[in-house]
Amino acid sequence: MKTSNLTPTKKLLISMLTENTGKHFLDSGFDNGRMWQRNQGKNFEAEFYEGDDTPLITVSTYHYLSQVLNLDPFAIKVNAMLKRKRAKGIDAHWIGECDEILENWNEQIEWRGDQFNTYNYENNLSQVLQCRVFVYDGTPYVLLQIHGGADVRGGYTDTQCFELTGYLTGNVDVYGSNDNGDQVENTYNGYSLTGENGEPVTMLETDNWQFNFQVHDETYMYEAN
Repeated sequence: MKTSNLTPTKKLLISMLTENTGKHFLDSGFDNGRMWQRNQGKNFEAEFYEGDDTPLITVSTYHYLSQVLNLDPFAIKVNAMLKRKRAKGIDAHWIGECDEILENWNEQIEWRGDQFNTYNYENNLSQVLQCRVFVYDGTPYVLLQIHGGADVRGGYTDTQCFELTGYLTGNVDVYGSNDNGDQVENTYNGYSLTGENGEPVTMLETDNWQFNFQVHDETYMYEAN
């Protein structure tokens, strides 16, 4: 996949999605089943949705994050600082380690809610996210880890910082239609594709479906405590 025409935000997301998050003989990834292994050489720009003959659908984590995140100068500065910490052997991998570093580094940072993991909620993204939102100088940001392993308890990327430009959630509103004009969406029950009558719609292999997802413009996932 050529990355020369990609934005810095997309380049960092691809780096995270292909980051080697390790192996463990007790997890279920076997030789090549971990997400970071399966993502090697993937054309993320061409990946959008995964579906079969069921009403369920999976939204590309790459495309979703590309629309709600941005690498602005402050996020770049935070990431460079965290990288220097790691190079010195300082624990700066997990969000719980990085948020303490940020507090000591800049007293103007204001946290919005607690750390959260999309695995604990209704979730239709292709990969699990672990996040914590904060505000600096009136702008929302997020500390982000992407799960690249097999066992969800481990195998996360290093923490990276992004400006948050949209509503961050694990369960995305999906809308679509096929050549016959059949309309489907997942907003009736939040997780499966249904028709206007609320009943599940089967996706046939012969159907040519076109899908979009709704990117909300709310500022934060969580309000201040």
